[in-house]
Amino acid sequence: DCNADGTPDDCQDLADCDQNGTPDVCEPSDYCNGSGVPDRCELDGADCNGNGVPDECDLEGNDCDANGVPDDCQSDCDSDGLIDACEVDCNADGTPDDCQNLSDCDANGTPDICEPSEDCNGSGIPDRCEIEGNDCNLNGIPDECDLQDNDCDSNGVPDDCQSDCDDDGTPDACEADCNDNGQPDDCDIAEGSSEDCDGNGQPDECEPQGSCCLGESCVVAIEACCLSQGGVYGGDNTGCTPNPCETDDDPTRGDAGLKGSVLVFPDVVVEHDSNGDVRLDTLIQISNDHPDAVQLHMYLVDGAGDCVFLDQTIVLTGNQPTWWRASDGDRLGGSVAPFGALYPNGLGMEETDGSYLARGFLVVVATDSEFRPIRHNHLSGAAVIVDEMSASEYSAMAWPVVNASVPQGGIVGDGSGTVNLDGVDYASTANRLLLGFEPVQGMIDHEVVLLGMDLDLRHSSAAVPASTKAEWEIWNANEVKFSGTGRCIRCWDATWLSEYDQPNHFLASTLQTAVAKGRLDTEASAQCDSGDGLLAAPALVGVVHRELSYGTTRMVMTQTGWQPSTIRFDQLELPEEAGAMLRDLGRLLNRR
Repeated sequence: DCNADGTPDDCQDLADCDQNGTPDVCEPSDYCNGSGVPDRCELDGADCNGNGVPDECDLEGNDCDANGVPDDCQSDCDSDGLIDACEVDCNADGTPDDCQNLSDCDANGTPDICEPSEDCNGSGIPDRCEIEGNDCNLNGIPDECDLQDNDCDSNGVPDDCQSDCDDDGTPDACEADCNDNGQPDDCDIAEGSSEDCDGNGQPDECEPQGSCCLGESCVVAIEACCLSQGGVYGGDNTGCTPNPCETDDDPTRGDAGLKGSVLVFPDVVVEHDSNGDVRLDTLIQISNDHPDAVQLHMYLVDGAGDCVFLDQTIVLTGNQPTWWRASDGDRLGGSVAPFGALYPNGLGMEETDGSYLARGFLVVVATDSEFRPIRHNHLSGAAVIVDEMSASEYSAMAWPVVNASVPQGGIVGDGSGTVNLDGVDYASTANRLLLGFEPVQGMIDHEVVLLGMDLDLRHSSAAVPASTKAEWEIWNANEVKFSGTGRCIRCWDATWLSEYDQPNHFLASTLQTAVAKGRLDTEASAQCDSGDGLLAAPALVGVVHRELSYGTTRMVMTQTGWQPSTIRFDQLELPEEAGAMLRDLGRLLNRR
């Protein structure tokens, strides 16, 4: 009675799982799972590790994957005591990572394929493992993958790893280097190795330069630098040899107030009212200050249309002046009067109110008796334009012969009827005109008279004057520049500044300062083609007629630079002399 219950064991139906004759309740035994069956009787097929403990009771601390199978009964490929199912298997291929030969470029124990990583170049190697010596800006991206919008010179090196002298984020190699010295222009300027007087960020040596007159001294500079110093700019690509700024007795450029062998009066005007009374007239004076007499061949040219003309020849005795009225040819002084009345000789036009206006210019050339141009640098002239209330005077433009090999009275050039105003035979014409003015408002206005200096004055020529665009650049007193104002002209033009086409930058409302200045150049512009295709960009001479609140003035416009011009005229046979001082070609060859 092993269980001392008063009934013999074999008289009871007591469990005996191992059939050893002793009831289970009477044998010492473990019941790990509380099933009432001793553990030894539950081992059959349920004790995988043979340790005498049922598997289900052998799981504490020994079933890492919670699958009900003790760990020591499962696969452990690396025999490290941790079953494969509980080892890291980042790629979920069923085999622990440390039992495979997987790449681990950074040796951190995690295979490359299991680490989140960029591979910008598709090399199969994470970017973090390719940056050693290949990540110049230390941003964790291999250099070859860091070039998007960051390799302006396409050299394979990120921009932020290259030299940037001004720290503006753009490598030096991609910045402007106009002087090709290997350093950006803005660094040249900042370091003082290049000047930038106009502050536009471009070294002066890279901008168009030209002669700059500072008084009679000439330097080569850019336009803005010249103007900022109060100089007169001669135009792009002009130089200081010969010096355009000198004003001596033998200049290389024609100008007003000089003595020369060729004279030009850019503005000659006569106006009659409908009754024939003179309202506006021009008094013309020419002087010869040399003891020798000189023959002058002269052309009075109508500025309208195709510039038709009257021509005449006179001889001035030594040290002789002559004055005459353009309206009727009456002599006011001296011994000769070259032209009779302009009206009705074919110049000018009748206005709708019956009045008559003739306006243009006068050209005078010193010649020998065979009409070959000669050296006679002793001519000067002036014109006075008068009306009922006022008078204004300007000096004639003069071009001396500058060829030192030609003596006084000697023939210039090849002796043909060609005058080359080129700085070689005669002094040159200018390539630009300058104007200082008061901006237009109220009673203040300025009339600009312009003459293109390539002139064909031959009777035998059917040439029609070419058209040109007179193009202005204008600055107010604060050096603010305005451009775009211009006008198409053919041969000759007289226009008030207030009447220029838009954009008209001569107006006070635009300039906003009390004084201003302008520079005039010419352009062979298709905008001025009148249908004949004749376009040119000749040198100009000009006279400005100023209407100010206190009166009227006229003066020749300031010139700068050089541009050759040519005057062509006929070499004519002289008729029998009409007198010692006058050879009257005007009556024979009255008009082209």
